[in-house]
Amino acid sequence: MIRSAASLFIVLIVLTVAGYGQTAPPPPVPVIETELKENSSRIRSIEMERFKREARKPVTDSDERSREIRFLETKKRFESIQKLQESIVSAFTTGRTIDFAKIQRSAAQMNQDALWLDENLFEVGRDNAETQSDEEDTPEGVRELIILLDEAVGAFVNSPYFKRTAVLDKSVIQDTQKGLGRVILLSDRLSLAAAGLK
Repeated sequence: MIRSAASLFIVLIVLTVAGYGQTAPPPPVPVIETELKENSSRIRSIEMERFKREARKPVTDSDERSREIRFLETKKRFESIQKLQESIVSAFTTGRTIDFAKIQRSAAQMNQDALWLDENLFEVGRDNAETQSDEEDTPEGVRELIILLDEAVGAFVNSPYFKRTAVLDKSVIQDTQKGLGRVILLSDRLSLAAAGLK
């Protein structure tokens, strides 16, 4: 009887210890990890509130005016590039002699307009590796540069980016930006080549 009571007592102790091991709480989460999660959540919450406040802000007259000025300047530069290309072709093909001074001035102004558009039209910068590879393929002759520039300007101004009839995907924007980069490169090269022949 004493033996069975002792055995029962031992079995109860073993079961109690085993049960305690199963219900023991998990080890505590390190303080640093907990703080990082809390900070991250708090930062996200603050950012979301800031975005909401910005979205609720009414558009002021000065914001609207700034957008209008920027649009008009973009339109002016866009049209200027086309007119300057016509001027370059005309200076090369009409008249008894080639007007290299006019070609140089027009190409230099086109370069300035294209650089302005590159800075103000796109949100993302161009890939420098693409520009460097284009530079290696560029001829030095004025005639060849004028032909290539004419093609580059035509491709740029006829980009679907300027049609605004559909949602543009990223590749259209990248192609347009690359096309503008080509105009920048060729107009600069043409300006330098024509300056050496004035």
